[in-house]
Amino acid sequence: MKTDFRTAKGKALRQHEKELARRKLIHELISVAILGFFVGTILTKTIMDTRRTSPKPQGMTMVQEVNAEAPQPRAFCNDPMNCFRDVGEQMGMSNKDIMIAIRISKAECGMRPDALGKNTNGTFDIGVMQINDVHGKRISRADRLDYEQNIRFAYKLRFEQGNWNAWSVCKNGKVDCK
Repeated sequence: MKTDFRTAKGKALRQHEKELARRKLIHELISVAILGFFVGTILTKTIMDTRRTSPKPQGMTMVQEVNAEAPQPRAFCNDPMNCFRDVGEQMGMSNKDIMIAIRISKAECGMRPDALGKNTNGTFDIGVMQINDVHGKRISRADRLDYEQNIRFAYKLRFEQGNWNAWSVCKNGKVDCK
């Protein structure tokens, strides 16, 4: 049987249905707001924890962090720390030089492969060993963001120059590079 919404009973029924729909909408909005609050809180905490554990190198302004897809597991150079050893041994570096490279990386950028720092002269230092733009003709930006290529190039610079003085932390004495 159809309800006649022109009658008092029908009007009351329609009003009741509208009230139920309004309450349902309010409950849904409140649920979405609460869920949004929790998601926002979790994301904020995650971002703040990440920033707290990523030291900002001195003498540079962090410009951006490069968001890359999750790296695929590697057998050789499976993470930056192991890569210093793997590439260093492959290239004939002494244990002392490998340890110096690790200390330089920690001081320069917290050993972050995605680190990008802008220098006061407008050039950028990129990657785990903060390779400067002045080497752009010898190593691409993409290779500077690949920690294996970045470390390999840093060791080449060390061989070419005979010391670690290409890095400011060695020149200013923040890291003992001798």
